[in-house]
Amino acid sequence: MIFRRKRKQTDFTAEIEAHLKLETDRLREQGLSAPDAEDAARRAFGNPTIARERFFEKSRWLWLDHLKQD
Repeated sequence: MIFRRKRKQTDFTAEIEAHLKLETDRLREQGLSAPDAEDAARRAFGNPTIARERFFEKSRWLWLDHLKQD
């Protein structure tokens, strides 16, 4: 589909949090304590800030921003 609804930053952030919660719950079911499961889920996911930055960059025309800077 050529035209589709653009995802909002808040939607993407909520998706990250949902993913982390699901992974935390899965690890808790395997016997990890709540803090250990949360830490392990965050390590497995990686840095959420980098994921948000990539999402932001993907939704922008960076070449236009770079052109404005020049």
